[in-house]
Amino acid sequence: MDGTLTDAQGRVSESYAHALRYIAQFVPLYLATSLSMQQARRKLGKTLFSLFEGGVFADGGLLVYGGQSRCMPVELLLDINEESAKITAHSYEGQVYKYSMLVYDKEERINILSRLKEKPYQVFYKPPLITVIHKEVDKRKGVLHICKALAFPLDQVLVVGNSLKDWEMMSVVFHSCAVMNAEPLLKERARYTLNPDRLAAFFRFRE
Repeated sequence: MDGTLTDAQGRVSESYAHALRYIAQFVPLYLATSLSMQQARRKLGKTLFSLFEGGVFADGGLLVYGGQSRCMPVELLLDINEESAKITAHSYEGQVYKYSMLVYDKEERINILSRLKEKPYQVFYKPPLITVIHKEVDKRKGVLHICKALAFPLDQVLVVGNSLKDWEMMSVVFHSCAVMNAEPLLKERARYTLNPDRLAAFFRFRE
């Protein structure tokens, strides 16, 4: 979502918002993002978020689709000094599926990362942020799970991304699309390159 729908300031342009509102009248839209569902709702705003029927959140830690959900819980077993780290637990129906830790002290970050390596987690690190999710989830698995559960033929699904990390989930469908400002290597691999405000061209809308 970041960099695909939002700009460098984290905003969705009006042209993108208009395109999403139009497309949502005819085809189901789903998000696939490293953000938690709460973070995605906050970033998009209530109105735009409501256009999406669900999605893959926290890199697959939470799937929401067709009135169903699948949450892959993660337990943070470390004893971390709350004075040295701001910890946010992202939960759904009482189950935590993602932890975000803001750790500004370099030595403390190194210490926490070292201890996390001993645990069965996936850990993402972009100073000062440390993110922890379930060890067995990813966007690709999430996309495949939702498509299978909702009987979406993979040759009729379009996945849009901006980072080479998105290629794994994009590669499982026939219609892969990189946005114009995507990483060059992703644009080389994707079937199409265009921005979200031009996506309406992909669909034959019903009269």
